[in-house]
Amino acid sequence: TIGPYGGVCCYCGTNESMAQESLNVIIDEIDKLFTGSISESELERMKIRTRSSLVMQRESPIKRVNSMVRDYLYLGQVRALSEMLAIYDRITQKELEDYLHSQPLVKFKLATVGKNELQIPSERLY
Repeated sequence: TIGPYGGVCCYCGTNESMAQESLNVIIDEIDKLFTGSISESELERMKIRTRSSLVMQRESPIKRVNSMVRDYLYLGQVRALSEMLAIYDRITQKELEDYLHSQPLVKFKLATVGKNELQIPSERLY
């Protein structure tokens, strides 16, 4: 997130015959994030994955420096790993749902790789 802007980036490895169906599922799941509910188990998986990524990121000097510079540029300070982990630990299901439901998700910018052109409803494209 930069200022009032944010983004969702997805990767899906699939074959050509399943590409359109995979895209449709991704779009439906993104829609559910911003309109539906998130289970406690989904939230817990997100926390575990994020914690793992943050810890592993600290193993690489270049990634650690990138994280520190990004913190400094956007937050004006460099956060300790323990501080970042504590932030994720405190997130509740209700807080996350309230935040997502308050965000306008209207249109997509889409980039795909492959031989076949994939379709997305034109009203969803930015």
